Amino acid sequence: MITDINEQYCQYLKTTREYAIGRSIAEIIPNTKMIDIVNYAYQEEGAILRLSEKSDDDSDRIFLVNRSAVYDENHNVIAGVAQVKFRLQTLDSAKKLMRKYSEYEFYREEYRSRNSSQYSFDKIVGNSPRFAEVKKAGYKAAKTMFPVLLTGETGTGKEVFANAIHNNGEQREKPMVSINCAAIPNELLESELFGYEEGAFTGAKKGGKKGKFELASGGTLFLDEIGDMPLGMQAKLLRVLQEKEISKYELQKR
Repeated sequence: MITDINEQYCQYLKTTREYAIGRSIAEIIPNTKMIDIVNYAYQEEGAILRLSEKSDDDSDRIFLVNRSAVYDENHNVIAGVAQVKFRLQTLDSAKKLMRKYSEYEFYREEYRSRNSSQYSFDKIVGNSPRFAEVKKAGYKAAKTMFPVLLTGETGTGKEVFANAIHNNGEQREKPMVSINCAAIPNELLESELFGYEEGAFTGAKKGGKKGKFELASGGTLFLDEIGDMPLGMQAKLLRVLQEKEISKYELQKR
């Protein structure tokens, strides 16, 4: 239920404070994410929203919003709060918009058409208390850009959760790339992950090859059976996670 809303947002929503306060937020804002914010206890900063209705001025159709759950003294979620930024006044905001929407329209339609049966947390079946906690943790992980470690026995659905995390995060419009680390020979794993330049070694593909990290740039790379990766390769992977960069040139020096 809406407990407070300011006049400026009411004007945008074409309603009044008197009408909105006390009503369900889903009635006033049909595409609201605030219910998820409260149910799954997470926050979003600088999320980009784009109005569906047409406008002569694109700057009036794109704005930023910060959302967060509100906790009591016992750390129980008791509410949600959102701040909408209608005027983009900072360079960082402008740059973020440019990155997000430079190829947004094309990738959105292309990706959705190829992934009509994509996984989501709603489609993951299970209702035990422990399973619900795991789904909640996955949903919160989807709202960050941190690396995520999924553990469990074979057949417990790690890849299903990986897909759900990807499809519920800001990177859902970008590629989801998977690789089975146990199925690739050790001597080829590095080139598969990092790629190589033309002439890096005998038999190298003309023009070089993009690695899985590069192919998944901006999206998600799912490394299946990562525990079977050679220790030397794990050290290089750790550097990628720490430094957020990869290098193809190492293969040329061999």
